[in-house]
Amino acid sequence: MDKKLKRFLKYALVTACIFLAIGWYMQYCNNPNNYFTIATQQWWQNVLLNIGAGLLTTIAVIFFYDMVLLKNSEKDKIFKSQIALNSLYKVLDDHFRHVLYAMYRSSALQEKEFNSLDDFFSDEYFKEIEYLDFNKSPYLNKDDERQDEVEEYSSIPRNYKIVLDYNKRLAEYLLNEVLMAYGQFLEADISEVLQEIRFSPFILYSYNLPSLTKWHSQSFFKMLRPLAVNGSIAPNGFDIKENEELIEALKKHVNLFKQIVSLYNKYAPPEKKFTFEKASNGVIIEWGCCRITNKIITGTASLSLSDDEADINKTILKKITKIEEQLNKLITEPNVKSV
Repeated sequence: MDKKLKRFLKYALVTACIFLAIGWYMQYCNNPNNYFTIATQQWWQNVLLNIGAGLLTTIAVIFFYDMVLLKNSEKDKIFKSQIALNSLYKVLDDHFRHVLYAMYRSSALQEKEFNSLDDFFSDEYFKEIEYLDFNKSPYLNKDDERQDEVEEYSSIPRNYKIVLDYNKRLAEYLLNEVLMAYGQFLEADISEVLQEIRFSPFILYSYNLPSLTKWHSQSFFKMLRPLAVNGSIAPNGFDIKENEELIEALKKHVNLFKQIVSLYNKYAPPEKKFTFEKASNGVIIEWGCCRITNKIITGTASLSLSDDEADINKTILKKITKIEEQLNKLITEPNVKSV
């Protein structure tokens, strides 16, 4: 109820009580001091009682009408709040399916079962993401054949860099739409986290994903991945600093995502709560289809290392070590002679 209306009703109630009190006094005291004639007394008595009764009736009508409006307003707020939560669920579900879960599924070799989001977003999640090949398309299988079951908008195979950029821009746009249209009907804590996730470092960072190094596209150096991982190159082809920035941004983004899911589940009805089982159901991207590979095949490079392949890598590394030793000797020999 408006403050001005409350003040008016308060004064009206006091005035009505005064009028009624005077009217009743005049009625039952029978004009003891003969201030008025009987006719005048009855006239004033009726006027005061009628005004007091009218004011009380007006106050009652306004009060109950305001109660009805308040009740309808609460119903409307609950209804729009449910619409806002439903819209938010669609954004969270889409973002989880096409970005967070898809990245893990595309880079992890073996299918695994998870009971909850906390179980899913473990340290292993971020380790597997480091093997995601941004040059591959999640809509092709390991044999580079189109997966017909995937969504229609993905009918044109695009590499992961483009896919992630599109989906994260879409998430940012949809979150902004939810805030603009239904922000006033969402709880304050949800709106606050939504503002944070819109400017998540992972979303902002994705606009300028570091370009893959030349090393990433050269199969010769791919065979030397065990050496490169211990040096300045990460498994995904970024240099170590770039990779740390990407993973750190992803960790912050995942924490914000978990916060918003937790708050959503706090206010959502039981049948509409966000769960890992529902969100991951129906995702058809093949496991490991975009994982960076380290398998030594002539002219190509793919993933898992057999014992024989590991031995080959060791042999190559030994040869490189010998070459480095010979180069060091050539470099140091002139200096030795000059001494």
